[in-house]
Amino acid sequence: MSPLTIPPALQAPLDDISSSLRRFYVDEFQLRHAPALLPGRAVLDVGGTRLHKRGVFNADALAGRVTYLNLLADKAPHVLADAAALPFAPALFDVVICSELMEHIPQPQPVLAEVFRALRPGGTLLINVPFLFRLHGDPYDFARYTDTWWQMTLARTGFTDITIERQGAFWSVLVDMLREWLHQQHKQKRLRYTGRVLRPLMARLKRRALHQDSQPQVRQHPIFGSYTTGFGILCRKPPAPPPD
Repeated sequence: MSPLTIPPALQAPLDDISSSLRRFYVDEFQLRHAPALLPGRAVLDVGGTRLHKRGVFNADALAGRVTYLNLLADKAPHVLADAAALPFAPALFDVVICSELMEHIPQPQPVLAEVFRALRPGGTLLINVPFLFRLHGDPYDFARYTDTWWQMTLARTGFTDITIERQGAFWSVLVDMLREWLHQQHKQKRLRYTGRVLRPLMARLKRRALHQDSQPQVRQHPIFGSYTTGFGILCRKPPAPPPD
């Protein structure tokens, strides 16, 4: 992904001071992969919400059938259940989405095992997880894991074709922290001239961060490239072996 190619649907969020670069990367990852994975497929969104969605991505607009599962009733899921005990038969879904969910689970491994069981052979798992981003309880926030941990844990679960993308680098993390501070100042009415100065400034800084973090000299830098807002992960359950 090149952050310099900004999907039209994500132009407006970049101009919104209340919208983070972390959310941009989550939406961009989903919008880039979903058109090739979801149409006509049975999709399970674990931890997803049917109402009041965050960001612009909406699986319902692409998938043949989306089942939403959540532990919280106020998310209006189709199925109210624990992600570590999915109430589905094995091999029922073509695609499973776990977006900004795993940080709210004290032990992700049982959830990954359940997702693996629920996927059909050859099925795809899409994960987004934060790393250098503020703690946010939903209702709790438990952990942040590195890309090395995800690679090892997914492989041990049985997943293959594991691709892990770092979503932004040093400048995205820095600008998101600045954006949060400015947004809080604005909400508390401590800053004036918001519409005329602050919002255009923040929009420029977010676009500048996307540009800087897309450069090879930043991505490959031993320090600046080691920062990231989080990870976008795509992996697959191995296909069924051919019949004898």
